[in-house]
Amino acid sequence: MAKSKIKVSVEIYDMTKAYVKFVEKGIGMGLRRGGIEMERDIKKRMKKGKAIRVRGKGGKFSKSTKREASKPGDPPAVQQGPLRASIGSEVVYRAGGKTDQIVLRVGTENIKYALWLDQGTTRMAARPFVGPDSPTFKKFITGGELLKSLEEIWKKMLRKKKNLGKGKKV
Repeated sequence: MAKSKIKVSVEIYDMTKAYVKFVEKGIGMGLRRGGIEMERDIKKRMKKGKAIRVRGKGGKFSKSTKREASKPGDPPAVQQGPLRASIGSEVVYRAGGKTDQIVLRVGTENIKYALWLDQGTTRMAARPFVGPDSPTFKKFITGGELLKSLEEIWKKMLRKKKNLGKGKKV
């Protein structure tokens, strides 16, 4: 998975355990929603390449067709679909040390050529789709769409739970 790190810190002082769990739940739900939106955006940008008919031996067109490759700088064109199908997102909770972490992971792990497409090679220009140069990353992280998603979830949760920290069950 092409990795990019964005760090959002939330410090909670003198709060009840219920409130801490409430905050963790809200952040997790917001990240999950943002991850799904990022996943959809990445897949939407990966369009099928234009079909090209190939001439076989003897100058006749073969039955199979190839697809046109994407241009450098554009997200990869879909040839058969395994790269697009492998894109996913997950929220991982990590406890330990002085702080707990809630991590959003978006990308692919099981397609070995994904990193080559995203970052390029010495023989091929990059076709960014999940890394920091991708349009999705710029829209959601730099452009603030992920924070908007977190904020919407947070506001909904706060409307539902006004009596936190007063012995109420979360």
